[in-house]
Amino acid sequence: MLLLAAAASTAHAASTLRCENPQSLEDSLVVPIALLPGPGDQVTGIQFDVVLNPTTTIKSMELGAAAAAAGKSLSSNAIGSGRWRVIIAGLNQTPIESGVILTAMVESKRESGGVPLGIEGVVLSDPRGTRIPTAVHSMEESRPPMKEPPACGCGCNQGNGSASQGASAMLVALAVLGTLRERVRSNRLRHTP
Repeated sequence: MLLLAAAASTAHAASTLRCENPQSLEDSLVVPIALLPGPGDQVTGIQFDVVLNPTTTIKSMELGAAAAAAGKSLSSNAIGSGRWRVIIAGLNQTPIESGVILTAMVESKRESGGVPLGIEGVVLSDPRGTRIPTAVHSMEESRPPMKEPPACGCGCNQGNGSASQGASAMLVALAVLGTLRERVRSNRLRHTP
């Protein structure tokens, strides 16, 4: 019994990225996307795809309070029909605390409830650019059907294809830039006459 309790306490809970409950605003839905870092995880960079169902369009995306508080910036771009790539990172090593990292304002012609988008291809990075294990919670009933099953086979939609590998490389590069920036800043402080 004691052995089971010890094993349970050492198990690492993955960091989680999830769609929160949408809020209606005039003719739009505001969909917050939140990060819940796992115990001991220091998330400093995030990349994921927002996948829309065919009746939904993105009106705008804004950086959430948790990401802004960590000095991060938002970059997003449409990469195909119904798919937007989102990168939240900064030239610093400040971890993003638990909370909303992105707010998507969408227009949906759907009459039924639910969130008209999903999250796929998630890559979370620590200050060294190392990938952090991630759980993704999207609103399954409103996501468009997947073109191919996820590579990992668990249904989490993370996969291990070239998009995820490219995201890892980009987040490593951002982590290295952040490290270099911190070193330059500290050298300037030490060598100031």
